[in-house]
Amino acid sequence: QDLAAPQTKQLLLQLAADAEGHPDNVAPAIYGGFQVSINTGGAHPQWVTQRVGMPQGLQAVLFIPQFESLTAETRAALPTTIPVADAVHNISRAAMLVNSFATGNMEALRYACQDVIHQPIRGEAFPLKELIAAALSKGAHGAFLSGAGPTVLALTGGHGSDVHADTMVTFLAVEVADAMMDAAKENGCEGRTVISSPSISGVVCTKEECKP
Repeated sequence: QDLAAPQTKQLLLQLAADAEGHPDNVAPAIYGGFQVSINTGGAHPQWVTQRVGMPQGLQAVLFIPQFESLTAETRAALPTTIPVADAVHNISRAAMLVNSFATGNMEALRYACQDVIHQPIRGEAFPLKELIAAALSKGAHGAFLSGAGPTVLALTGGHGSDVHADTMVTFLAVEVADAMMDAAKENGCEGRTVISSPSISGVVCTKEECKP
């Protein structure tokens, strides 16, 4: 079957999300871009995902610590219940995060990326707060723990510049990357930085036999 066909992608999403237990990674891998996903629940649950628009020229700056952490272990450290105030805090920022991307209003991202539920716990093992502060100090729109961590992701650009024809976007990303690296070294955290551009393309078929 054609891996790019809508029916095939939908099937891949169901199988992969069921296997992993959530669609957080597989939905953007299959469909590309920024995906918001849910499970419909009920007698016949299905994974459903929708793309949220991303501004042109957006770049992701990642600080990747030298150590690794297991998602299962960091998840086990999270509380089983949370205060209502913390839930409201995160839900309201999740809504603002989606709206920031949908409208291109990147100025609100520094607030939309704030978290009081999992980052304080998962960031105890390394200087997460210092890395986020360093990224924001050099102009990053927002910074946060990528998934369960320990990678820290900061967002720059997104003002319509073409990363292939404009040095300004990359210049700002390098500034943020250098600041995060300096903050890590000052706090005894070894790691490396990577600058990447989000892909709007999901899975594609390159095999000759997959072509219709």
